[in-house]
Amino acid sequence: MNILHLSTYLQGGAGKAIYELASHQRQGGHQPCVIATKTEYPGYCNYPEFLDGLDTQGIEWNLVDSLFKRDAQLNQLAADQVAETIQEKGVDLIHCHAAGPSRIAMQACHAIGKQVPIVQTMHGWGGNKSTAQEREDIATLNRIDQVVTVSQSALELLVSKGADRENIKIVYYGIQPQSLADSIDTQAIETIRERHPNRKIIACTGSLCPRKNQALLLQAIGELTKRGFDCHCVFIGEGESLEELQREASRLNADSRVSFLGYRRNADSYNALFDLFALPSLAEGMPLSIMEAFRDRTLVLGSDIPEISEMIGENERNGYLFESNNLKSLADAIERIFAQSPESRATKVENAHRSYRERFEMDAMIRSYESLYRSLISKRDTI
Repeated sequence: MNILHLSTYLQGGAGKAIYELASHQRQGGHQPCVIATKTEYPGYCNYPEFLDGLDTQGIEWNLVDSLFKRDAQLNQLAADQVAETIQEKGVDLIHCHAAGPSRIAMQACHAIGKQVPIVQTMHGWGGNKSTAQEREDIATLNRIDQVVTVSQSALELLVSKGADRENIKIVYYGIQPQSLADSIDTQAIETIRERHPNRKIIACTGSLCPRKNQALLLQAIGELTKRGFDCHCVFIGEGESLEELQREASRLNADSRVSFLGYRRNADSYNALFDLFALPSLAEGMPLSIMEAFRDRTLVLGSDIPEISEMIGENERNGYLFESNNLKSLADAIERIFAQSPESRATKVENAHRSYRERFEMDAMIRSYESLYRSLISKRDTI
């Protein structure tokens, strides 16, 4: 199959999922191609590791303007490039990864008079959309051939906003059995261990942005320090909130208990070094960082938003939850976790690893999408 992936950007967990999907499709004998947005903005970019990886595997990619901005002229330029690619590559199916790319895909197909099946994976529902933008995006989802969500809670969210339940399927993300990184720089974390052997190291991986709510975790570190709890927080990632978070750490007099490691290739390779992985997000799709922690047997604490609660499971089977955006709840949860016996924490870790094996392995995601693709192409051919 000739498969065209359209994304706003290749970044974060969604970018990694797109990259892994295209990579495995190439390994399976298909011909994937990827188009994303060229112009970057604060908080929005294409990770070099994904573009370099596509190059290494001989997967064609292109950056154009714009699959991100809601701008008629820029969207037309992107649609022209997509139309050209459809014709040149003999594209059998278009897999979009946001509503904007789906509209551009429809625009391109209409321009050249071709009926190419369009699938869209909804990786997350942005919280900054206006009412009009939400309506536009739901209308788009109800016009394409198939919508895919990465969680049950995401499906219910779309339905609550007017999406057609009958046109939505769930395909969980899949991740590699282990990180592919050959080596990582562990000096910063080793130094903490050497100087403070009893200090608990808490990690938070992901783009530094308001949606991820890392400021709450910083405040919890400050609160725990006042209580006499010895901990250190390591942030891996970059983004628009970096300077604000650094100022907050200084305001809390927590500079010596916080490390900002910046962007790291294969950030999940660090998981085994941490005592706890914490994700205080206000909104998520289905965070790969938690799946990776499950896989790597790293203890997880997350906000009780629907998507993370779905992963942690009933009665906190796979980890721990705290009340979203509640500082006291977060600080109390961290204290509670480390007050429990090592055996109790180990049970959570093993439950989480079992959940990864049952729901989030790469092969399951690849099989699900290939089956969906073939069904839609077959349906098109019978029309």
